[in-house]
Amino acid sequence: MKTAREVCRAAGISRKALRVYRERKLLSPCQKSVQGYWLYGEDTLVKIRRIQLLKQLGFRLSEIRSLEKAPHTELLKSLAVKKQEAEKETEELHARIRRIGIAEEIISADPAETGLSEAAMQVLIHRILKENPDPQEE
Repeated sequence: MKTAREVCRAAGISRKALRVYRERKLLSPCQKSVQGYWLYGEDTLVKIRRIQLLKQLGFRLSEIRSLEKAPHTELLKSLAVKKQEAEKETEELHARIRRIGIAEEIISADPAETGLSEAAMQVLIHRILKENPDPQEE
């Protein structure tokens, strides 16, 4: 049995993270010590590593909880969805990087010293909207 402090130190997580995992029912202490400390079993570190891995893959704690007892096929389906979401985010980031490049190009070509001239602003807006004709609202 390990105390919360020992578990946190071994797993490299904060006490707050451990408390959140416990409150979200991702982890359960085995018992309380005579001094009133939560005690955790040997499998706790494996569970924490699984939580950390799934978080790094983009899963929210509520999703991790639902996957805890899910069959292997359900986990594979969820991973495929996360992969699609990451690919979409990557495409959106690449589009934003292209728009930033356009803005840098136009602004660096603007001879006005006091900022972006009205003409340069119009060119910038036109080029960015042409690049992304239907920008999504954030």
